[in-house]
Amino acid sequence: MTYFQAREAAESPEIHRHLNDLMNDLLQSGIRRVNFIGHSMGARVLVSYLHAHADQFNAPGKIQLGALLLPNPEADLKAFLDASSTIVSVAESVTIYAGSDAWILMTADKLWFLFTFACFCLAFRIYRQR
Repeated sequence: MTYFQAREAAESPEIHRHLNDLMNDLLQSGIRRVNFIGHSMGARVLVSYLHAHADQFNAPGKIQLGALLLPNPEADLKAFLDASSTIVSVAESVTIYAGSDAWILMTADKLWFLFTFACFCLAFRIYRQR
């Protein structure tokens, strides 16, 4: 699986369904509290899942979400910021570990911006020539 395929799969409804099944199985087994660790692409999975399914936690008869630990998360910044208030309201604590030496993430982000900008410029140029 390539990085881009994994990134797409991380936020898929199928992954959310599997996590819902896991939460239901844990609840039926008597588990009432969980802690999540989402390293790298796992952070993308957890952020999208918790944002979409916050109602599955911290309500009577539901699982309580204790700690959410995201070491070196690979998550879309806008999606993370959009989900942050929901995540903070659901989790007892949220800890993020990210280093300034994560140059590959910063480089990929800059390259993606440049690629998007180049595509826009090309489209604009084609449009103006019509």
